[in-house]
Amino acid sequence: MERSHGGEEREHNETEKRWKLRKTGAFVIAFLVVALDILALALGTIIEAIPVALSIGCVGVITFVGVLTLSNYLSRDPELAKKEVRKAIATSFTLVYLVLLALVVFSEAPPADTELAKTVVGHFTWIVGIIIIFYFGSRSLEEYRKGKAQMEGQKKGT
Repeated sequence: MERSHGGEEREHNETEKRWKLRKTGAFVIAFLVVALDILALALGTIIEAIPVALSIGCVGVITFVGVLTLSNYLSRDPELAKKEVRKAIATSFTLVYLVLLALVVFSEAPPADTELAKTVVGHFTWIVGIIIIFYFGSRSLEEYRKGKAQMEGQKKGT
């Protein structure tokens, strides 16, 4: 019996080591995404030769690729799943929206005061709202279908 207990303990320690390594890798990926996003924003708002629109676009692309990489890394699946892509789309659109909103509301830059900026933020609010609704709605629909399939399976089994 002691051998089996020792084997379980060794297996638990190995699993814990693998999880710590995976956590460290995930932290590194997340840190790189945040650092690159901040760098893109800093370059776009500090250096006048780089348009702010380009930096906002870079934030979206960096966030999309970073969240997709992070989700795929944590899922341990070599193929991309729909849910990973949905997470990346929802996260990148939400972050771009928050950055755009912050730049329009809190910036003294001339484009922030225009009617065009207000219109863009208004339309982007609708787009982000729709994306968030579909993200959570599709997850709820998947859970409903999974529950319904389990109930049907239980009915057929009895």
